[in-house]
Amino acid sequence: MKKHLLIFTICFSSFLFAQNQVKIDSLENALGKAKNDSVKVNLLTNLFQEYMRFDIEKAKTYNDKQFDLARKTKDDYVFSMAHYMKGFYYHYVSEFDSGVINMRRALSYAKKAKSQEMIVSANNRLGSLYIIMSENDSALYYINKTIDLSKKYNDEVNFANAHLEKGNYFLKNNKGEEALKNYLVVDSVLSNGKHNGNHILIASQLNIANLYVNLKNYDKAEFYCEKAKKTAEAAGNIEHVINSETLFGRIALYRKDYKTADEKFKKVLEFHTASKNKFREADALFLLGLLNGEQNKTKEAIAYYEKAVSIRREIGDVPGMNVALQNLGAMYFTEKNYPESHKYYAEALETARMISDLDGEVNSLRHLAKINYQTQNYKAAAEFYQEYFPLKDSLTNNLNFQKVEELETKYQTAQKEQQIELLSAENQLGKQKRKNQFTIFASLIGLLAIIGLALTFAYRNKLKTAEKIKELNQMKSRFFANISHEFRTPLTLIKSPLQTLQAELSDENQQKQLSLIDKNSDRMLELVNQLLELSKIDSGKLQLILKEGEIGSFLKSISEPFEYRAQEKGLKFSSKVEIPEGKFIYDKDVIEKIVTNLLSNAVKYSPENEEVKFYSNIENENLKIKVSNSGTKLKNKDLPKLFERFHQTDEKNEGFGIGLALIKELVDLYKGNIETTIKDEVLTFSVSLPLTQVESENILIQNSTENIESIPASEAETNGEQAVLLIVDDNAEIRNVVKNIFSDNYRILEAEDGVSALKLAQKEIPDCIISDVMMPKMDGFEFTKSIKENELTSFIPVILLTAKTSDEARLESLKNEADTFLTKPFHNEILKESVHRLITERKKLQERYSRELILKPVDIVINSVDEKFLGKLGVIMENQLSNTGFSTDDFASELGMSRMQLHRKLKSLLNVSTTEFIRNERLKAAAELMKKGNKNVSEIAYTVGFNDVSYFSKCFKDLYNVTPSEYISNA
Repeated sequence: MKKHLLIFTICFSSFLFAQNQVKIDSLENALGKAKNDSVKVNLLTNLFQEYMRFDIEKAKTYNDKQFDLARKTKDDYVFSMAHYMKGFYYHYVSEFDSGVINMRRALSYAKKAKSQEMIVSANNRLGSLYIIMSENDSALYYINKTIDLSKKYNDEVNFANAHLEKGNYFLKNNKGEEALKNYLVVDSVLSNGKHNGNHILIASQLNIANLYVNLKNYDKAEFYCEKAKKTAEAAGNIEHVINSETLFGRIALYRKDYKTADEKFKKVLEFHTASKNKFREADALFLLGLLNGEQNKTKEAIAYYEKAVSIRREIGDVPGMNVALQNLGAMYFTEKNYPESHKYYAEALETARMISDLDGEVNSLRHLAKINYQTQNYKAAAEFYQEYFPLKDSLTNNLNFQKVEELETKYQTAQKEQQIELLSAENQLGKQKRKNQFTIFASLIGLLAIIGLALTFAYRNKLKTAEKIKELNQMKSRFFANISHEFRTPLTLIKSPLQTLQAELSDENQQKQLSLIDKNSDRMLELVNQLLELSKIDSGKLQLILKEGEIGSFLKSISEPFEYRAQEKGLKFSSKVEIPEGKFIYDKDVIEKIVTNLLSNAVKYSPENEEVKFYSNIENENLKIKVSNSGTKLKNKDLPKLFERFHQTDEKNEGFGIGLALIKELVDLYKGNIETTIKDEVLTFSVSLPLTQVESENILIQNSTENIESIPASEAETNGEQAVLLIVDDNAEIRNVVKNIFSDNYRILEAEDGVSALKLAQKEIPDCIISDVMMPKMDGFEFTKSIKENELTSFIPVILLTAKTSDEARLESLKNEADTFLTKPFHNEILKESVHRLITERKKLQERYSRELILKPVDIVINSVDEKFLGKLGVIMENQLSNTGFSTDDFASELGMSRMQLHRKLKSLLNVSTTEFIRNERLKAAAELMKKGNKNVSEIAYTVGFNDVSYFSKCFKDLYNVTPSEYISNA
């Protein structure tokens, strides 16, 4: 039976090849007779496609003829077709960059020629190329564009083809369920058979079968494989019939039905050998090698692998040759033919390095080390292991010396065994006792010397490697810090014009593209910020800034936006914060980064209809945070490496970037701990952070604003305070954007509506306010009016941000005394300069005050409320001038303010503390009295409220740079 099947296969394959040759001869004859250029284009295209099946170099010559015809006719459609076929050729030979270039040119010419079919086809092929190149955003963009265009032109074949590529996209990104949905769309759309897209339908059916093979559902896999075979037979597509047979063979192999698998693979091999398709022939030989290796028929497997390597080498298929070389090496290793195994693994190592195949390089090094270990060549084995481990752990640079030490131990054991043999010989040869003793002693010395040298060599290597790793980490840290800073400027320049375009353009397709740019620039900015944080931690420059405050409401505000994100993705979201009211010591920024990254990852990596949970409480003076998400694909073996930077569970899965690595570093900095568990496909991160004041060089403890009021004026009222900026916006993301702009140089306060902002402004007295216009409870106009009419806050500059660009909105802002009006999207530098200018102008007023000999509010203040306030100050000082017991608390009480509010108001308005203001006004009054010349220094000092003449003289000289006596003499 088997013999008859083989004879049938040979005859069948020969017949198919002959049939192909007849078709090619017919096309070439037609081309020789054709006079119409459009007919020639179609014939050249058909010949190109036929030859691509078995002779790609011959196919390329027909593509060259297409270009010759295009140059002759100068026809855009012909150029489009020529570039399309050239792009297809580069796609086939794995030169993907060249493929993209030619497909883009094909698309450009197709648009000029207004060829709907070519526009759709070029878009689809670009999507396919970008999938292979792992440029996911570009791939998805071109595939979706193909789907939209296909709908528009009622082109069901290209519509199905686009869904086929979309399925391939999801399959490559390890989203099998989404891939299956798209493949089934193809099966549904093209099932009527009234089209010319059978090759698309077959490919989709084969992909569905492959998906079920991966799921080990071999019954369904066979069902769809049979469908693909029948479709191919009906369409006369023999190549896909053979592809179906290949898949049938693989299914049989996985089911351990070796007989069926052998029949199928040999049938496939005979076909591809007869049709002279070297690529497929090598594939079939490789599968037969795999099959025989599975059955422990190593000699047969070796024969097939050697043929596969020979063909791969002949056609220049280096990746395919690399895999076959590794399998060939493995078979010889099983046969314990170590020289041959070493030979093939050595060649595999070279080819892996040639194509930058890290997995292949690691596998080859590991086996070369094993081979040398088996042949007791321990030094060579150690050298291979020393290459293997750093490469294997290249992401963490964690060199593993376990194997090297094991080899040293093995070497020492071998030497000790040799010593024992020598001692036995001594006992047996009593007559030569002294001579043997000397020999043993000499041997021992020699062996100890060798062992000592080996250990010294290994130890020095360890030290050198550790030093190199340290240097590399420092260089990496500096590099990431520098490049991250460089990225921030162009990102800023991308964001602002992008936001402008989004506001101006109404075309839906353009908005989609802009949205894609916006989303990825945000993502890049997030990564840049994370890199900067990690570089600060690596360099030891990041400090915890602990401050007292409410933590329960803070955590709720962080988690709330993720509820909306989860709903958008079709996830269930639950949040529970069981933290009592009261003040706790914590670092707001670090906790926000930890919670945000954990929740962001949970939402990002949870499949649809799963659940994300956030829970927080306080136990034993520790803040406990738990974030969990169901439906995880991770396994317990993946947990130890989750916090490695850019860790990937395998090459098919998306990596975790640096978010989790940053979380781990921040938790360690906080002297806390983080644990990860998986139970019933639920991934849980549990974080514990101390809420006590831990003493450390990386921890800075700040007093809260409430505590500032209770400290002495001499400590609180300094000139070195950081400017305070209040950001008011109901959109948390906008607040974060503005916060990021100013956080390096300002102390930031935030409020989500006008009512809470007004209370905060009265309490904290900021140096400047940036507010949105459209807000709940109290809008920006009303908020500005309230700020300017309140004596406590009237002097504070207010910048209004709004999406409204009308003159009415501008007029309304001016009526409410806003200092600056900026439209969204704003330019970051303009906003920064506006804040700087307003604060600088306030400083000019402060300098003017410091030059005035006595307070003259009418001359130096233009705001009527501030004028009245300074007038009040003048009246109070006039009444209390001679009162030596008049304190800052008394001053604040007379004005109806708290001492802190008065301090912040005077600091922002005149750049002096309350104590300095009282003292300066007394000294200025004293200077006026000195000008009149009717009192001596002691009398003047007591008159203006000083009860110590020497202290008065010191203060006077500090302000005017002369003593009171010198001032009177010069008056």
